[in-house]
Amino acid sequence: MNTSARHPVGVQPAEERIHNFDEVSLGYDHATMLEEADRCLHCAAAPCRKGCPVGVNIPAFIARLKEDDLDGAVREIGLDTLLPAICGRVCPQEKQCEALCVRKAKLGGSVAIGALERYVGDYALAHPKAPQKAAKRGKKVAVVGAGNVAMDAARTARRMGADVTIVYRRGREEMPARGEEIEHAEEEGIVFELLTNPVEVLGEGGRVTALKCVRMALAEPDAS
Repeated sequence: MNTSARHPVGVQPAEERIHNFDEVSLGYDHATMLEEADRCLHCAAAPCRKGCPVGVNIPAFIARLKEDDLDGAVREIGLDTLLPAICGRVCPQEKQCEALCVRKAKLGGSVAIGALERYVGDYALAHPKAPQKAAKRGKKVAVVGAGNVAMDAARTARRMGADVTIVYRRGREEMPARGEEIEHAEEEGIVFELLTNPVEVLGEGGRVTALKCVRMALAEPDAS
């Protein structure tokens, strides 16, 4: 068993960073990443995964890193999240996945899961490939709202292979998204359920199974 202590992540010295807006954390270099990945014990119960809000298979992607298989690590982590470069930086891992790492108390500190995730994300950004389909996600997606962000979410899910429905409580004329975005979404096969308001999310076993909605009707505009 690797008994080494957690490897610190390099940072810009305070006297330098007060004069720039560059990223403070410098991340791992390749050699340090390999050494930190080797600290993972690959626990059968994987308690770290229970601390991840999106359930990333942490031992699986770290196993790829141990083998220096960066493309494999990108594929593994891509099954659960498309944002490793962001989550590796902004998620409070010390309160989530790393808090449940069995190495935390007596074995040199938790594995630096966030720093390893960031390394994978940065590698993926530097070596772009065709987007992968999130195989573990549902085949049907409902997006609530009809602004530009909703259109972007819906069209992204469509590109990931999902059947997408946009649910919006008002009519087409009231949709805040740009007309071009709406037209493109329709051309791509996205279904619009207008005058439809969600009232309850139905689920089973921790998974969403349906969205309960009611039909709406537009009234005459009032003074507001």
